[in-house]
Amino acid sequence: MSLLHLGLYKTMLAANTSVNFTDGIPQPIVNILAGIGMIAAAIIAIAGVISIFKYISNSGSNNQNRTSTNQNPPANTVKPVSTAVDEVAGKNLINDSELVAVITAAIMASMGDEAPADGLIVRSIRKVNNKRWQNA
Repeated sequence: MSLLHLGLYKTMLAANTSVNFTDGIPQPIVNILAGIGMIAAAIIAIAGVISIFKYISNSGSNNQNRTSTNQNPPANTVKPVSTAVDEVAGKNLINDSELVAVITAAIMASMGDEAPADGLIVRSIRKVNNKRWQNA
């Protein structure tokens, strides 16, 4: 076979092939772009479903809220700040049995399997400076 014959054969092959857009792009890049496109489409679909739920949930509750606010106005249940602070300051938190129970339960939970079977006894509770907790 001559060199001329080989050159014509290559030319004929090149003329018969079709050129695609992805021929010049490596396959991994095409895969990445396809994945990004699918994820973007999924995010847009999820955002659409969430926006539809907003309208569905508000449609039934608007009628109920309008009727309930007109019939029963809310009572003033908020205490002034000064009286709320006075109530907390007047309490003796050291002798509060609920506080002791909460602290004991927290210690038992933090000890896990190492906690004694007969339980713990809290003998005293004292206030810790905030600076020590901030340094931890």
